Amino acid sequence: MGKLLKSLLIIIITLVIIAALAVGGIWAFCYFKYDVNVFSVASALNKISSVPEQEEVATNIPQDADYTAVMNKINDAFCLGTNKVITYNSETKEYAIEFGEANKILGTDNLILTDKESCALFNMILSSQDPSISTGSETFKLSDYDFQLLEFDFADHEIVTADGKTTIRNSFKTVSSISLLDVKKKMSTFPLSMLKGKVPDTIYIASTMTVIMEQGTISYEVESKALNLNKVTYEQIKPVFQLLNNFVKVGNADEFNKQIGSMFVNTLLGNSETNGFAYSLTTQEYLGMKVAQSFAFTPTDGKTVLTIYGS
Repeated sequence: MGKLLKSLLIIIITLVIIAALAVGGIWAFCYFKYDVNVFSVASALNKISSVPEQEEVATNIPQDADYTAVMNKINDAFCLGTNKVITYNSETKEYAIEFGEANKILGTDNLILTDKESCALFNMILSSQDPSISTGSETFKLSDYDFQLLEFDFADHEIVTADGKTTIRNSFKTVSSISLLDVKKKMSTFPLSMLKGKVPDTIYIASTMTVIMEQGTISYEVESKALNLNKVTYEQIKPVFQLLNNFVKVGNADEFNKQIGSMFVNTLLGNSETNGFAYSLTTQEYLGMKVAQSFAFTPTDGKTVLTIYGS
């Protein structure tokens, strides 16, 4: 999470600098020196500065009922008696999560979470951790930038069999937002004050990945599929990253998108390197038995869901 925020801040600051080049009228220099399409980059930067309405970019936002549903589902599946994996403080309106409190085997009743419920679960994990990063003498908290995960969208479920191996390919779209109001407040002195108008109040990041799982296993790979920033499309953002990498090495659009998407996928699913939600259940034991056996994306009633399998 810290690496994600740091990369985003670097990119946003560098985009401001590149936008200043447009104001200075030296796009031709960039074209001949860095071999980028000047007009495409200028158009993309203008669109990044234009902030869409939230409902334009996020149409699958979880509601209060989804938070209640996922809390009850997980507690019912893994808790006996007064033990609770997820608790809610009605006064502070905060969730607390302790997966170590699980004292019940999932059994034959599989746990099924919709994309909205999975998004709500991620936000519970996020709020309980309040992550921060340190860069030099400064410490940044995601909460300081009003970081919000707005939606998960599981779609385009596909089963592919080739060379005797069957894999499940599933789209995994996330939409998140970061407020730059605090950044803009600090841009009060020259020359940053001249660039302040180029910085949008909010950056909406729509990252779409493909999660590829071999059937019958819990191992997976993540591939980049699409990345949108505010009103800039995937194809429009590519030349911006081409130019951006001449100033700061953040990788191309697909590499950056994979960094974003993998963070969300690994936190929800998990592997031996990142102890995410689903993976942690397959490694946790109670009375000598695994709490859960495996997990996968599955089609149910015309929608794709995350299924945690019991014994």
